[in-house]
Amino acid sequence: MELLLSTFTKALGWAMIHSLWQGAALYAVIGLLYLSFPKQSAKHKFYIAFTGQLMMLTVFLGTFLYYVNIPALLMQQQEINTYLPITPFLHENQENFQRIELLFPWFSAVYIIGLLIQLVIFSNSYTRLSYLKRNGLSEAPVEWVHAFQELGGLLKVSKRVRFYLSDKISVPLTVGHFKPLILFPVALVNQLNMQQVEAILLHEIAHIKRNDYFINLISVLIETVLFFNPFVWLLTKHIQKEREHACDDVVLQKLGSPITYAQALLSLETIKETVPVPYAMAATGNKHHLLQRIKRITQMEKNYIHVKQHLFALAISTLAFATIAWIAPDCPAAKAAQQEVWPLDGSSTEETTSLHLTLQDSSIAKKSTSSWSADTLKSERKTTIIYRNDELKEAELDKHLNSPAWKERIAKIEGDAKKIEAYYNSP
Repeated sequence: MELLLSTFTKALGWAMIHSLWQGAALYAVIGLLYLSFPKQSAKHKFYIAFTGQLMMLTVFLGTFLYYVNIPALLMQQQEINTYLPITPFLHENQENFQRIELLFPWFSAVYIIGLLIQLVIFSNSYTRLSYLKRNGLSEAPVEWVHAFQELGGLLKVSKRVRFYLSDKISVPLTVGHFKPLILFPVALVNQLNMQQVEAILLHEIAHIKRNDYFINLISVLIETVLFFNPFVWLLTKHIQKEREHACDDVVLQKLGSPITYAQALLSLETIKETVPVPYAMAATGNKHHLLQRIKRITQMEKNYIHVKQHLFALAISTLAFATIAWIAPDCPAAKAAQQEVWPLDGSSTEETTSLHLTLQDSSIAKKSTSSWSADTLKSERKTTIIYRNDELKEAELDKHLNSPAWKERIAKIEGDAKKIEAYYNSP
């Protein structure tokens, strides 16, 4: 039992440490994919981020199983007692690993406590969703039900989807996977016109068509297991953002009325509660994300990099790689063995090394003497050509920037910018 507990603690500790740099590497790869293909659709960005979370969970579990060392657990106690006394001689430099492994019992305790907290949060959220599915429900208006059925046929949803009004929520929600349920707040009956209702309904049906509820449950499971890894939570933000963008794209593709849809989202924001319902597919999110969605819907979005988020990711990545570099084994004996020169005959090592350096220095001297003149002429010729090319390019650039056509173009751009700013700040 003691050996089993020690093995579990060691495997979990190393899996947690390696999970940080593994998550940093996967997040960096996903960031490079986003930067390399900036025009890819929100649907593809969503699946890339979700695949990244799945890979983080896979490598964490694989690392844990690697350090469990099942063959050692299957050994007999007598074999273990025979094996343990010789283990210090199998590795010459284990001081760094031993210092870190002393902290693994604390790592395991923190992990178990955090896992229990995450399970309690998940249980409370699931209980709240179950309560919403059974309480405060009422029939939707007949006109809304007909529109709901037509939109379901438009997206070719094969599942049987239920649609009700609820007095327990303030924003439309989609809950359930095998028996999906769409809930609309009762307060929206007199707040939205029929076109806006169709847009919001289509957004919620798109969640069902894409199986977002089931994928969200898997993402929540990954967050629960890897709650200590900040890169999992960063990918969760990407998943949530691109999931809503993908459903927005479906609404715009099928209805083609961005202004109506944007007005519907703003109407939802005015009656939304401050406390969201976890793990449900809501039509609105936080205010900053809603503003970005409206800009994107109306084609007024400005593509920019979230500086704070990327600086935080860079800092975590640097810390993770620095940790791996610190705990990496340093084998001075191996380095000395690689650097040592062994004589082929009976001569001493010093004599062989001296002879080798002498021959090497003489060959370098001969080679440098024979090719010095030609290399010097080539380098001078290249330097002259590069210098003249730079002068010509600089002169052409100055001429182009001072031309009337360029000045006229700049003035036109400034004028258009002022018009856009005035329109954006208008009522």
